[in-house]
Amino acid sequence: MGDTPTELEHRSGLDPDDYHRLTGFEGDWRDSWWDQDYLVFMAGQLGLGAAADVLDLGCGVGHWGQRLLPLCGPDATLTGIDAEESWMAEASRRAEERGLRARFQVASADALPFADGSFDLVTCQTLMMHVRAPATVAAEAMRVLRPGGLLLAAEPNNYGSSAAHLFWEPRATWAQAQAILELEYVIHLGKEALGEGFSSVAEQLPGLFDEVGFVDVGVRLNNQCAPRFPPYTHDRQSIELTRSAHAEGALMGAGGTFANGERMFVAGGGTAARFAELWTVARDLEAARLDAIDAGQHRNAGGHMHYLIWGRKPR
Repeated sequence: MGDTPTELEHRSGLDPDDYHRLTGFEGDWRDSWWDQDYLVFMAGQLGLGAAADVLDLGCGVGHWGQRLLPLCGPDATLTGIDAEESWMAEASRRAEERGLRARFQVASADALPFADGSFDLVTCQTLMMHVRAPATVAAEAMRVLRPGGLLLAAEPNNYGSSAAHLFWEPRATWAQAQAILELEYVIHLGKEALGEGFSSVAEQLPGLFDEVGFVDVGVRLNNQCAPRFPPYTHDRQSIELTRSAHAEGALMGAGGTFANGERMFVAGGGTAARFAELWTVARDLEAARLDAIDAGQHRNAGGHMHYLIWGRKPR
């Protein structure tokens, strides 16, 4: 996702198979992030039906680009790039299964191996949050877009989502809330200090797109939620991912694994001892929520701060 596979592996703190599974690349969890009617509406608003050549940056196994391609021109072709070679085969399999015109290759988002003016649409999902220099990626997107072409990014404010989760049942106490907000904030700073991206980069992207030279810059908030309430049929895969991560001593947030979270927390100015304290609080709260699910007592609206941000290359 704009970095080398080695850096991706190190950043996750997980081996490639676990990283693939716990980030939701297996199954259809990532497809559930966006409501189809909303994507159809936005495709109409942004004129995606005129796009013939589409580039998906940091494509992973293809969830995002393959959701958008059917909303583009009737003969549209998708090119997906990612730094992780091991995901290419699954991306190709998914595209073939869906009858899509697509090809995938290993490449870096900050040095695209394509000629100027090659694409009508350049898009990405949860890529900008992982790259060292989002402005460089945006400038590369500008270069490979045709005049009037669109850069469309789907990126989160993960800190805002973490704050919303404090009111899930069972509700965090103020002491727990303070601990988790500190944990996530310092990890945010550490990830940025290490040059591995910023997990709430969405808040910065509209201004950054403007600075790079895109015009007609716009933002919309994702309308999709993932509610949890008995009998938990709405978000079963997410629950099982959370349960699996917890059983392995990891968390779905806070850096994923203890070692990776500690690495970023210290880089953000914290201490290893303080990280261990905060990690324990986060793990205990997550355990209480998993117990509440088992007892049929966990409820939340499942909101998250995930944006669509776009800009056009001047004609």
